[in-house]
Amino acid sequence: MRLSRGPFSLTINHESGLLVDGFDAPHVVRTNHAPPFYARQIERLGYRKALDLVAYVCRVAEARSRERARASAALKRYGPEIGIERLSYRTWSRDFKRVLALYNDAWADNAWATPVSDSEASFIARLMLPACRPGWIRIASVKGEDVALAVQIPDANEALAGLRGKMLPIGFLKFLWRIHVRGVKRSRAPMTGIARKWRNTKVGASAVAALVGQSIEDARAAGVEEIEYSWMLETNVDAISAVRALPSRLSRTFRIYERPL
Repeated sequence: MRLSRGPFSLTINHESGLLVDGFDAPHVVRTNHAPPFYARQIERLGYRKALDLVAYVCRVAEARSRERARASAALKRYGPEIGIERLSYRTWSRDFKRVLALYNDAWADNAWATPVSDSEASFIARLMLPACRPGWIRIASVKGEDVALAVQIPDANEALAGLRGKMLPIGFLKFLWRIHVRGVKRSRAPMTGIARKWRNTKVGASAVAALVGQSIEDARAAGVEEIEYSWMLETNVDAISAVRALPSRLSRTFRIYERPL
C-alpha cells in the first residue's frame, strides 16, 4: 500500500467524506456528521485534502415555478421521444435493476468510482424500501432506452427524531407513519444523472430538466420544504451550476483526505 485515503463507508457509493463545513445544518439521511475538531486531528496526522464533496439545499417554494416551466418546455419539445416512468411498489424489484444500470454507467467516470454489484444493489433495495417513496424515483427513456434518472428520498433522520433509538415496540410504526402519512419537511436527492451516451445532447439535458422539475413538484405535493442535493464532487461544475440555478445554496462540505504511506 502506498496511499491512505478516506473516509469512505467501504466505497464512495455510500457515506463518504468528513464534514468540514456546515456543522449547524441538519444531518440528512445517509450523510455523515462530525464535530469540527475531527478535521484538525486528522490534519495533524499528516492527511491533506484530496477532494471535497458538496451539498446544496433548495427551497421548494423558490424553485417550483421555474423548474415546472423548464420541465414543461423540455417535455413539449421532446415529448414524443422522452418517456418518464415512476417506480412503484409493484415494479420495485424489476425497475431497481434499471436504476442500478444507470447509476453504474452515469457515475463510471467519477473519482474512485466503484460499480455496485447485483447483490449489493439487492441489499440496498431491500433496505431502502420501507423508508422511501418509490414514486419519487423516476427514469427517463427514449424509444425504450434509459437515458437519465432522478432519485429523491424522504429524510429518514427527521422521521427518526424523538424515537431515542428505539424501534420496538411501536417506534417502527411511528417511523413509517411519519414517512408515508404525515410526511417530512426535508428530502434528499442523492442521484440525478445522465447515461454517458446521452451526455452533452439536447435530449439528455431535456430529460434531466423534466426529471428535476417533476421531482420538485413531488416534493411540493408532499409538503416538503427543502431538498438537499448531495453530494456532488466539487469538480463537477455542470451539476453544481445546474443545482445553483434552481436556486439553491451551499449547505455542507465533506472532505476526502489522503496521505502517502
